[in-house]
Parts: sequence; C-alpha cells; structure tokens
Amino acid sequence: MYITLFTLLLMCWLSRYTHYCGQWLFLKGEGVPVTNFENMWLFLDIDYPEDTPGRIELGVIVIGTIFSMG
Repeated sequence: MYITLFTLLLMCWLSRYTHYCGQWLFLKGEGVPVTNFENMWLFLDIDYPEDTPGRIELGVIVIGTIFSMG
C-alpha cells in the first residue's frame, strides 16, 4: 500500500514538473525572459513579464498541457 501511494504521488509530481518544464521551454523558445523557475514541494513557480502578448499566454497554456499528456 505504501509503495503504491508513493508511486502515485511521484507520478502526480512528475506530471506537474513536465508541464512546467514544457512551459519554460516554450517561453525560452519565444525569447521571453523567465526571471524565476522555482521548484517547491507542491508546485513550481515560473515568473515572466506580465506584458507578454496574448498568443504567448495561449501558447504557454497549450504547450504545458501537451507536455503533460506526453
């Protein structure tokens, strides 16, 4: 039971990590300066300028989801 619970929690965390890494790669590819990529226990924090164009914001959402599925 404990091994299964640990594996479930690890897979959930890895899913979030790949989601945010995909977003970071997309932002770097678009030339958006990422000022902070901080790894917390329950979440990751990506900081980038608030005045980014709408297509970049939409791309961040879509790419993160695609990386989570892959």
